[in-house]
Amino acid sequence: MVIAIIAVLMAILMPSLRAARDQAKRVHCTSNVKTLSLAWLMYKDENNDKLVPTMLHQTHPMAWVENPAGDTVENKLEGIRVGLLYPYVNKTIEVYRCPADKRIKDPAQFAFWSYSIANGANGEPNWPGSHEIAQIHSEIKSPSLKYVFLEDIDPRGYNVGSW
Repeated sequence: MVIAIIAVLMAILMPSLRAARDQAKRVHCTSNVKTLSLAWLMYKDENNDKLVPTMLHQTHPMAWVENPAGDTVENKLEGIRVGLLYPYVNKTIEVYRCPADKRIKDPAQFAFWSYSIANGANGEPNWPGSHEIAQIHSEIKSPSLKYVFLEDIDPRGYNVGSW
């Protein structure tokens, strides 16, 4: 009888505990986006209004994160550590990853980070018919209505075509 009561209580409580855990992950992810966005703003404040380069595969000498030199998790973490925003996030790697992102368990996963920078915020190059990309903050029209970071599921670690 006691076992049956415990089983019923567990059946009632487990969904609400799962919902609380998922809500905590969402809050943590939102906090990460805020921290990265503030780092993005601090970078432009210290660099004459220039936006942090984001092109991992282009000719920039540095970017907000760098392509890892290898496939190990340590290589991926080093790509974050040498990135231009790392000093602005209090040198905390966990900020770059959403706790709900399960891609880290996939050894073929290229990127460790869960976010990327939107096109209009110096994110990706112009594609035919796309919008202009701002390279300095003052080029962004209505910046208070724009987002900078978005959660990314692209296995390469960068998005193509986000606005």
